[in-house]
Amino acid sequence: MSDGDPEINRGSSDPKTEQKTPPPSNSDSPPKDIFSSRKHNMDYVDVMGVVLRTGYADKTHWYLLCIKELLDNAIDFLWKEYRGDKDTAVSVEITLTSDLLFHLKVRNTNNKNIRIKAFEDLTSTTLNYEMRYGSKQNQHIISRGMLGDAMKQILAWPYVLFHTKDDGSAFTDIQWDKPLIIRSNKTERHIFLHVDKANQIIEASPINQLSDELSHTDTEIETTWPIIDEVQNDLNIHKIEQFCRQYILFTTDISFSFRLIDNSMDRVDEGGNLITSNDDNNNDSNSSKKDFAELFMDTLASPARKATIKIDAPACHSINPNWKNISTIHSFTPEEFTAAITSVYDKQNTTVYDVLRTFVEGTQMKKTSDVEISIADFMQDPDRSKKIESLFNRLRRILDPPKELSLPYSHIKREERKKALVDRIVQLYPTKKNYLDADKATYKLVTREYDDESLKNMDRGWNTL
Repeated sequence: MSDGDPEINRGSSDPKTEQKTPPPSNSDSPPKDIFSSRKHNMDYVDVMGVVLRTGYADKTHWYLLCIKELLDNAIDFLWKEYRGDKDTAVSVEITLTSDLLFHLKVRNTNNKNIRIKAFEDLTSTTLNYEMRYGSKQNQHIISRGMLGDAMKQILAWPYVLFHTKDDGSAFTDIQWDKPLIIRSNKTERHIFLHVDKANQIIEASPINQLSDELSHTDTEIETTWPIIDEVQNDLNIHKIEQFCRQYILFTTDISFSFRLIDNSMDRVDEGGNLITSNDDNNNDSNSSKKDFAELFMDTLASPARKATIKIDAPACHSINPNWKNISTIHSFTPEEFTAAITSVYDKQNTTVYDVLRTFVEGTQMKKTSDVEISIADFMQDPDRSKKIESLFNRLRRILDPPKELSLPYSHIKREERKKALVDRIVQLYPTKKNYLDADKATYKLVTREYDDESLKNMDRGWNTL
């Protein structure tokens, strides 16, 4: 055979470079179906989950929503625990830092050092991502904020923002390294969030309880978030200021103090033009066109470009001392009433009577042996459903449905309420003082009775289909 014989060439091929033929596939065995699962609690640490939970797709609103939720919690606490008091106060400090951080502290007075149960045993209750927990759930009352979820979302938000630009190229899950700090009842706690996406576990840990007792009894929440590129042009100190002024406009029974500090750097584009936010009060269309490097060095060397914005709004009157902010059984369906009893967290130390007294009708009931048992024992009763129905009907017979809601400012006369609102407007917008004529201001409280019979008829119609 010659050297060019194909038989010889084929037999002398290099085994290292020879292409291997894959084994024949078994066409009778298709790939196995693989099912995946995702826990609902992962919505706390996922962008789309947060959008679905809050209703806000614009991430600028997330920062404002955090301010709102912490203010909501402070006001709800003061309204409940300090009725008749005119010395209650809430103070807020917000800083936009030069290293692109959003730093927020919200503090409310608690002169009586009233125990804050929500901040005790945090990992198994308030910051347990496996459940919702809160004192305002299963109640139909006037309140603010996300029921049982606000603190969990506030702890998780920085992590979500930190990962908004993830491109899927990393195998590791980097954690946010700034803690949520809670100060209450003379105790300071630092809470870090750990997210294990692979195992779908969210844990608030560790919690460091500092040994030194605080010198004050106030409640203060402190959090630090990254300012992501997506919001840098819109999240500015003037937007935050506008939000804060508008938020406290109608809450005239609590004193407010805000300190808004802008230490952020001026941003410039590659052409040397100053980048300003869309609604910055100092926006100048004729931006400086210095050499980019020169302008950048000037920015680094310059002090904070804005002075601290101060907003002070003293209380105009006391908190309503007689406000009966309590649920009525007439606003509850049988299912909702059942949940009010069966979803109690501490079943061993809570009695059926304790739950009934969260209704205005229940405050008129005497304590009897049938309702003095613990929820834990009650849940073991095979006739539990019948007894819940009996209690439901019993409460409904005690009082007629209320014709009007009990409101937080019903303790002052109409003219006093009008004056309080005018005074608060002048506090918040002093430059408009000369344009406001209090004598021409009008105030009208409109009350209406809502009849849901049409909805009940609609529901009956669906049930017959």
